[in-house]
Amino acid sequence: MTFDKNKFKDNYSTDKDNILKEFYIPILKESISYDRAVGYFSSQGLVKYLQGIDGLVKNNGKMRLIIGDTLSDDEYESINNSEAYSEIYSRLDKTWSDIFNSSVTELSKHRLAIFSWLLNRGFLEVRYAFRRKGLFHKKIGIVKDKKGNIVTFSGSMNETEAAMASNVNNPNGNSEEFVVFGSWDVDIFRRYGQEKVDSFNKVWEDCEDNTTTVKLPSAHYERIKDIYKNDSYPKSDSEKNQAELYDQITVNLDLDLDLDELDFSTPRLPKKIGGRKYQIQEHQVKALTDWKKSNYHGIMALATGAGKTITSIHGFVKFSETRPLALVVSVPYRVLAEQWCEVLSTFNIQAIKCYDGREKWESKLINGVGNFLLNIKKYLAVVVVNDTLRKEHFYSQINKIPSNKLFFVGDECHHHGNKDIVGMLPKADYRIGLSATPWSKRENDKKLYLESYYKGIVAEYSLQEALDNNVLTGYKYHIHPVSLNSDEQDAYIAISGDISKMYAIKNNGGTIDEVILKNLLFKRSRLLDSLEDKFNTLERLLENRTPSPYVLFYCGSGSVEEDSEGSNDKELNIKSIDRVTKILHQNGWSVSKFTSTETTRQRNEILENFKSATINAIAAIKVLDEGFDVPMCTEAYITASSRNERQFIQRRGRILRKSSNKSEAIIHDFVILPNSSNKALKDLVLNELERIFEFYSSANNKVDISMEIRKICDDYGFKYDLFMSDKEGDNVK
Repeated sequence: MTFDKNKFKDNYSTDKDNILKEFYIPILKESISYDRAVGYFSSQGLVKYLQGIDGLVKNNGKMRLIIGDTLSDDEYESINNSEAYSEIYSRLDKTWSDIFNSSVTELSKHRLAIFSWLLNRGFLEVRYAFRRKGLFHKKIGIVKDKKGNIVTFSGSMNETEAAMASNVNNPNGNSEEFVVFGSWDVDIFRRYGQEKVDSFNKVWEDCEDNTTTVKLPSAHYERIKDIYKNDSYPKSDSEKNQAELYDQITVNLDLDLDLDELDFSTPRLPKKIGGRKYQIQEHQVKALTDWKKSNYHGIMALATGAGKTITSIHGFVKFSETRPLALVVSVPYRVLAEQWCEVLSTFNIQAIKCYDGREKWESKLINGVGNFLLNIKKYLAVVVVNDTLRKEHFYSQINKIPSNKLFFVGDECHHHGNKDIVGMLPKADYRIGLSATPWSKRENDKKLYLESYYKGIVAEYSLQEALDNNVLTGYKYHIHPVSLNSDEQDAYIAISGDISKMYAIKNNGGTIDEVILKNLLFKRSRLLDSLEDKFNTLERLLENRTPSPYVLFYCGSGSVEEDSEGSNDKELNIKSIDRVTKILHQNGWSVSKFTSTETTRQRNEILENFKSATINAIAAIKVLDEGFDVPMCTEAYITASSRNERQFIQRRGRILRKSSNKSEAIIHDFVILPNSSNKALKDLVLNELERIFEFYSSANNKVDISMEIRKICDDYGFKYDLFMSDKEGDNVK
């Protein structure tokens, strides 16, 4: 992996040289890094020299690409004064769209797949260089080998198809030329070559006068990323079939690339994740150690955002290094399944997606299980949603795998705490349950079912520990009192009375209609979700506030405490969220609804728009409660909350994940405080106080709001000190 200086000339011209064959391919084959700045760019041009780029891939090298673009005076002043790139990005997004939409042939699709693969695997990083009026027109190339030798080249060459196709045998290409400087000619390189290195780095770091350099925005990155999601290198005969149209060089990638090194058939730990060096933390190591001591069974009750997913995958990867192992991950929702598959790909694990239509995955699962059992594949990975996990056509295949080769992960495993599903869970020797809150104090049955399969909690890592260790972002907590009007109060007292009567009969051994009880609970929950004062309070809070990005608005689901989606009557649920979004729109907010009615594709688009700040906010009904990774979120308005502590703990966790430029999160809690001492209403306040103290106990502004919380306790006859010392104690005087 060192350059042969005798192979390179000082000057190359397309009028007399075959630049692709004589320069690009030989030098890139021996490289470990490649920096390129160009005035124009096309993905087709990049793919033309991929025969050489495997040198970067095999040695974990990287290509850095700067794409030039010209701006008007107004655009240039805008990005320099406010960093408001939305209009410019919209124009560039149209350019990408044109590239995507024009890629209809097998060859063009294949090239875009390679471009996507390079970006996904971390071998390519792209930045834009914006310049006032004139175009950023530097054409700099810098290549390094393992011994530190550097070759720079500069001239008229762009990374376009016409330029790359140019050579002495192709009169249809552009006329191009460039000069080359090698670091082995020390004096010459110091005078000419080093200048190119310094110039590139200056632009890359956004330090060049009259030029603004920005990273590829997430919206552009994600669109390119979604083109090709497989870990294996894109293969096609299209390049081979089209070779004669260029310079008669064999560009069949299969001939030059070591596919054994590029198919990523073996799980392995990443060198980096999220842009940082990969290294699991002390609490994650301890969790795996304690799980191992418990005979590889147990629940990891780690705080939301503390790395439960990474911990379990790390354990699987380490075990798969010494034995054939099949990984089965079960999740409650499709969006979580997609998120898991994305994280697994970071560990070179390509999972079979058993959640997107049986006809799409069943044959893959059958073949995957067969190949694993025949030792054709060293590992198998499957991601499945809970509904499919229980289907015979799924578990009949998984049950073919010997238990000593089966590694099962139940994400949000509290969903497995019932008799309908626990008996269908795989008989795996390796079992990990993941949940920040496996069961609450009211969920004894759930606890028994979960312990019967996972064998109890083996690792705990509290939210306070995560905050103290800077694993999560600290937060401020604000209480916004809301009350019931007279009609709402009368209705609540009446419904609560009916519920109490049914529970009294049940507790005394009598028989009740459970459907009626469930409907009453749902009706009461729906009533609290849509209190008129909640909408009035939200209007007051937003009327003088400037809209800002990365804000979540949690609306009521109308469900009871558990994981039910509620009754068949969802009219008021939707009406509630519609009222919230209407208030947001009236106050200048751009917002999208995130509910059970949106398709998977629509949800992904909403999340991408949220991440790229194309919209300010998301209004969600329950669907965002569990597992969704939106670390850039800085603020949440909880306009409705169930009695189940899991829900509000999960919701708090959504906004506490670490993210760049995020020093603190903010929680707005709409707390129901009735103007009555009626027992049913006092019990309602008691439930609200349980959530208040959960949020208050770890808040950064604890001192500032302590008197407010003490006053609530005094007004309703509850002991503040008992809440602080024992949240599960009897707090009624």
